[in-house]
Amino acid sequence: ATQFLDDIRSLLTPEQETRWAALERLRRREAGLSSAAPLGGASGSNLDLTVVVDSLKLPDEQTQAIAPALEAYEIALDAVLSQINQDDQQWRADRAKQQGRPDDGAVIISSTNTDDFLAFQKSSRENALRLRDLNTKHLRQTAAALGPEWGQKLTDAYRRRAFPQIFRQSNATRALAAAEAFKDLTDEQRTAIAELRADYAARLPALNQRWRSELERAVAEGKANPFPLPGMGQDEAKELADARTARREFDKAFTDKLTAL
Repeated sequence: ATQFLDDIRSLLTPEQETRWAALERLRRREAGLSSAAPLGGASGSNLDLTVVVDSLKLPDEQTQAIAPALEAYEIALDAVLSQINQDDQQWRADRAKQQGRPDDGAVIISSTNTDDFLAFQKSSRENALRLRDLNTKHLRQTAAALGPEWGQKLTDAYRRRAFPQIFRQSNATRALAAAEAFKDLTDEQRTAIAELRADYAARLPALNQRWRSELERAVAEGKANPFPLPGMGQDEAKELADARTARREFDKAFTDKLTAL
């Protein structure tokens, strides 16, 4: 693959050569982020903000407005991925030395030594948090450069990808949409459904924010796994479990109200 790319590069014009660095960053980004999902995952750690931006199909004016911000993001992410790769190689070498075996790049986790698993889990989580924090920082900057309308669309698109369990379409929303599509509703029923939808939309953001905040806090503390192995990690934080349960009970209550109409 390296020789193939070298051959292609040798054919580039001087103008094309100036864009080669961006291509190299893209390759490293794709490779690095594809393996960034950690044990106990930090939401958004393996997202590429440029991909989220592309999904919006921005008008030319907005695309040009955020070009400097996206280039700064690509460069910053490339540096973090490079450092993570170096740290990971060193960590693997240290573990191999501790285990008395050659450093072949492999990670061997002993089934009888929980310290191996916990060390791997801690390293993975720390790397994921570095990537998550970088993405969060540049999401804010890029959204600000886009302005209120497109900036909010970018933030919403990012959150749907980073927190699908929170921001994907809920059963309650699908049920409301299905009910609204009925052709034989009475005026009274249509009014009641509209009021339910408005009430749901007004109360949902606070519940989502609580769940997202507790999830991020739990990941940082290593308490986001609802099914930890015995002796290998901490139980899920009660605050996170409570926030998730509150959202699910909220959805169920609205579905029950809709069914009762």
